[in-house]
Amino acid sequence: MTIPAYHKLSTFLGHIRLFARKESESYHLFIIDGPNAIKISALLVNSGTPLTLRFIASAHYLTRLDETDASLKQRMVGWQVSTLFKGAWRYLCACKNAPHKIPPVSELRALTSRECIESHIKSNLRQIKSVIVFNERNPFPAYAVASAKKHAIATACIQHGAIVENYFPVYVDAYFTWSDYYSRLLERRVPGLKTSCIGRLGYQIPSPPPRSEKTSSLLIVLQPADVSIAGDALLSHFQQILEVCYRFFDTVTLRPHPSDNIMPDIAAFIGNRFFSVDSGSLDDALSAHAITISLYSTVLFEAPLFDSVPVQYLATHLSGELMERSELRAESPEDLHAIIKSLQDKTYFDACLDNAKKYAEQRMTSGNSAALFSVLEQNANL
Repeated sequence: MTIPAYHKLSTFLGHIRLFARKESESYHLFIIDGPNAIKISALLVNSGTPLTLRFIASAHYLTRLDETDASLKQRMVGWQVSTLFKGAWRYLCACKNAPHKIPPVSELRALTSRECIESHIKSNLRQIKSVIVFNERNPFPAYAVASAKKHAIATACIQHGAIVENYFPVYVDAYFTWSDYYSRLLERRVPGLKTSCIGRLGYQIPSPPPRSEKTSSLLIVLQPADVSIAGDALLSHFQQILEVCYRFFDTVTLRPHPSDNIMPDIAAFIGNRFFSVDSGSLDDALSAHAITISLYSTVLFEAPLFDSVPVQYLATHLSGELMERSELRAESPEDLHAIIKSLQDKTYFDACLDNAKKYAEQRMTSGNSAALFSVLEQNANL
């Protein structure tokens, strides 16, 4: 066993209890299944709220908690020895039912996580006021929402990204949104859904930086294939972007997504042409580039706040209200060529930047954890 693997196992076992922890007071249960969920959970714990908050993490993300604040780890619940045995038993049954193809270890993690969340909710029905997830589409939070609904426990989701089509259908009772824009959009698409605007937790609209000369002209923000856009179509979009950009610039800067799965294909397509990769601070990357181009990334909302004009490139058949991230939108190589050419004019560039800032601030407001706690405190049923 490698050292990193041993470290993960050690961290995981450090959270296992012999018996279920029976909570003595009512609490709101937050479901951790992603790096952003860890970050926001730590922020909520350290906010000083008098509300009782508890957190439960999937097996995969339980191993990443050693880098977080100790106060968050103290509020983790759910994992016990019986959970491991039940999950392992389910996995062995799956192996028996599929003798020619043993299920991957990820299936063991998933089954164990499911046992964990269902067991904890069933053991604390009277104590849990609400179950709150950060991404109801992932398996672990989906299990949590289904289990909570089975026992008539209120459920909610905290918006974790700019909403796209695969967020639907919505199964939670309520949604905490980044802005009134997303509240209206969700309420229109999901009749009866309750929404509350609390802004983007962990995010503050930055003070305008002093205008300075950009060190590079163009940043292309990549996105993973087969999430909201099929792999072939997504790769084709970025290839078209690159062909247009190289007409204007000798080099481009690429920023891979944290879950990147297309960078090798992009590099192969670029071939002998010059490019660089920026995986550092997003704020620094946006501050360094005059123009930011992507498909539907949330980064397009953030770019103008660092004096970088956002340009969205998305073919006509993929465009729509859910995908809109910028007022500067191109649906073909000809559109993109015209936009980049126009942005060479400083007066036009400045006008576009001012409009982009207003557009972005309507869709992504600063986070307000107090607003979240206020809703939870006023109405345990959301």
